[in-house]
Amino acid sequence: MTYTLIKLICLAVAWPLLCRGSAAAAPPPPSDGARAAAHASRPPPAVAELLEDNADALLPLLTNPTGDPGEGRIEREDVFSGQSAVKIIPMQRFHPNLPGWKYRIAERPGPGEYRYVRFAWKSDGCLGVMLQLHDATDWNIRYTAGQDAPGWGCRFVAPAPPQRWVVVTRDLFADFGERTITGIALTAFGGRAAYFDHIYFGRSVDDLDRIDATAAARERRAPLDLPVAEMDRLWVDLCDDDASRSYRAFWTLVAAKPGQAVPFLRRKALGLPAAADLPAQVRHWVAELGASDPAVRDSAAAALARQIGPAEDALREAIADDPSPEVRTRATAVLAAKGRRGPWPDPARQAVRALRLMDDPSARACLEELAKGADGAPATDAARAALREP
Repeated sequence: MTYTLIKLICLAVAWPLLCRGSAAAAPPPPSDGARAAAHASRPPPAVAELLEDNADALLPLLTNPTGDPGEGRIEREDVFSGQSAVKIIPMQRFHPNLPGWKYRIAERPGPGEYRYVRFAWKSDGCLGVMLQLHDATDWNIRYTAGQDAPGWGCRFVAPAPPQRWVVVTRDLFADFGERTITGIALTAFGGRAAYFDHIYFGRSVDDLDRIDATAAARERRAPLDLPVAEMDRLWVDLCDDDASRSYRAFWTLVAAKPGQAVPFLRRKALGLPAAADLPAQVRHWVAELGASDPAVRDSAAAALARQIGPAEDALREAIADDPSPEVRTRATAVLAAKGRRGPWPDPARQAVRALRLMDDPSARACLEELAKGADGAPATDAARAALREP
């Protein structure tokens, strides 16, 4: 009994010291900045990176083994995402069998298999731009914007080469069936150059949508503190038909403090007009071309360019009414760009997707609120679709 009593006394004396020692040894909980840094450093799930800031490694492998002409250069000024792209001087750089390239394309991809391809490209005066993928037997996968000048056979994704950065996402399985991809060709027909960037395989479109390859993502340590004026500027870029501007604006808004970005995106999403309200909204945008705030003028011009079909008559009427020089200049510029711009991103989908990827309770609550809106409202339809996604 005496021995037991001594043990209890010793334990009572030592227990506070043990607790203090245990607390001192335990690591402190991660800060918000550490969580953000860890999130940014995690590789996106279920995607394979083919081209994203690795042109210095990829280009030397594209040796054109059959002797076809063309140069490939690392482009660091005009890029879609990250810090570099590939510039192709016609005609192409390619290789059918690259080291380590055995990417399996499947209907229901398992680990190490994929179904979708996403890439960004633009043209400087080309007749056509083409992305080719070599399977186990030949160059049987080709996507083209503009002309297939040699008549090789392809799937056309646009009638003309894009003058601005455009993102293309294709269901490889639906287009070509099961394949094993072994090589790639980046091709430009005529003109001065074509640019390629951000080439990935993904198991799903959602996996591809989660790739933040902006240069800022590598340095981000905490949510961004963005003033309202900056978010307004980002919204204009988010809705722009230059996909590189839209992409960077999107991920900047996703990285903003939820307390700032969530109410901002909610307000913007709710302000998008339904089809029935579009004529009145077009007149409002035309009036805003003469606003005193340059940001308001820029936003109105971008909105009218995006809705050029229903806006064309209103713009012509505004010019005929002898408006201010500012209104005349902007209205004329929007009309002159008809047919040369687009495709345009869907602002409602952009706002809703940003909320979904914030992974914050307030963003989720905002999505659920938007989904309860009026049937046919752009934000309502986009939010309901987002909430149905896994």
